[in-house]
Amino acid sequence: MKKSEVCFLFLLSLFCFACSDSADKEEMEFPEKDNLKVTFPSDFSPEWAASVAGKEVTIVNPLFVTQTYSGSKPQGTIVVSSKVKRAFADVNLPSVVEYSKWVEKQEVDKLLITSEFPLIDPCNTLRIGSEMAGVKGKVTYSTSGYHFTLTEKPSVSYNARSVAPTVNDYNLKVMSFNAENFYMYGNTGNAETLRQHAKILAALKEAKADIYAICEVDQGDFTVDYLCRSLNNALGEERYAWLNTPGQKSSKVQTNVFIYDKVKVLPYKEFKSYNFDNLKMRYIVQCFELKDDKAKVILAMNHFKAKTSGIDKNDGQGGSADRRVMEARECLKVYNELVAYYEDTDVLVLGDLNSYGMEDAIKVFTDAGYINLLKKYSPAAWSYCYRGEVGYLDHSLSSPTLTSQIVGAAPWDINASEPAYWGFKYTSYYREDPYRSSDHTHDITCVNFELFLGRKEASTIGR
Repeated sequence: MKKSEVCFLFLLSLFCFACSDSADKEEMEFPEKDNLKVTFPSDFSPEWAASVAGKEVTIVNPLFVTQTYSGSKPQGTIVVSSKVKRAFADVNLPSVVEYSKWVEKQEVDKLLITSEFPLIDPCNTLRIGSEMAGVKGKVTYSTSGYHFTLTEKPSVSYNARSVAPTVNDYNLKVMSFNAENFYMYGNTGNAETLRQHAKILAALKEAKADIYAICEVDQGDFTVDYLCRSLNNALGEERYAWLNTPGQKSSKVQTNVFIYDKVKVLPYKEFKSYNFDNLKMRYIVQCFELKDDKAKVILAMNHFKAKTSGIDKNDGQGGSADRRVMEARECLKVYNELVAYYEDTDVLVLGDLNSYGMEDAIKVFTDAGYINLLKKYSPAAWSYCYRGEVGYLDHSLSSPTLTSQIVGAAPWDINASEPAYWGFKYTSYYREDPYRSSDHTHDITCVNFELFLGRKEASTIGR
């Protein structure tokens, strides 16, 4: 073979090797593009995140805020997911196997977003449920999950604030809520308490309810008296009264209380309370009578055992599930006894039951014929958010005879969806308005007793 031929073959082999190597590289590496378009979370993996380090990525599907700003200002990290996440037991029956699968899926569908510009609406808030589109940024992965640093501001459809729910035809409006350890020790309270008081007062005033059923009120009669007097002063008339209940007095133990419009309703017969394991005043019952037509309803305000203690069976119900079942059964027993005493079968069960809608404690009531009113009228809403999952811990349940007279039930979402910096614990964004007056959202239930007499047709409550 001639020398020239050898050189040619050598050069040809080099060329082929280079082409082959180039092809392999092109096949192995991600394309060099200004922007990679992906879907979250299906296209995400730790290996992929490492391969696109430093590159701008566009997420093509919409993302929803599941955890908002946690500090005193609208800055830092938020959490988004491919959907608004409902708590497992809000939509599923308790199950160890299914809950384990659920937890695994939820952990994957979580994206931590940081931004140099605050993502807030004209009211300076970013509420849970807000939707983002065209999310662009750079992604990294760590043991805490996927982190996304925005390179430009996305398009955001904000979950806007709403006014108190309304209904066309009702003759009794009841608002129930957890006041988040509200107390007024001394004559004035401390600065934080006064801020909380102002926010609760703003919510009461705007709601214009006929009866307020409140739990987590400390120091018994002093605190509820202070709140009631403040409400009357704000209205400029002595319209509201509070139920002076035996055993309430000046205890520093959490209690449940009733504040009612004495122009509209009056207590019927004596107040009743029932205690389990010395949990005083966390289960209270009072029958109220409308002054104009003498229609009656039995209101039961409860505060069941929290999920943060006791045995957790890992079935999606959290700790102390058996305790809450016991509370529900004992409550139901009391109600069945009180219908004879109060001469009425219309019972409205309210309060922070610390149980999502599919849990065993709620099933005690629904198996007895009670209707879950918030699930019926407002299934897509929520009253509480915990670690990025929303659902109803706070409930409104009607007895069979009362259900036909209910014209609506809905949460007034002034709390659970709001970021922490709007609350009474911080001062930078503090306003004397209803927003973030508690960690639980206020529930409003409307009744029209004329429906029982066939004089009206039911309407629907609106947010």
